Amino acid sequence: MDIRHMAFADYADRYTNHQQSFTKEYDAEEEKIISLFEQDLYFKFDVMDNPKRELCYSLAYEYGKNLFEVFQYFRDMVQLIK
Repeated sequence: MDIRHMAFADYADRYTNHQQSFTKEYDAEEEKIISLFEQDLYFKFDVMDNPKRELCYSLAYEYGKNLFEVFQYFRDMVQLIK
């Protein structure tokens, strides 16, 4: 369909639907990457079986502004649960 013949509302609806679809895919991929990052931290710091590992990660995630800072906070706090 030629965009010049579309009503603005139709164009806006198609754009919004496309945007929502892209956002869902992006969010799913981001969630997957963060989950892998979390598992890698547990493995790297040898706390795979530690029951307090998730609490330590959630605190690091809360304080960190990006994954690099989350790594740094986790690295510092993990010593408290070992």
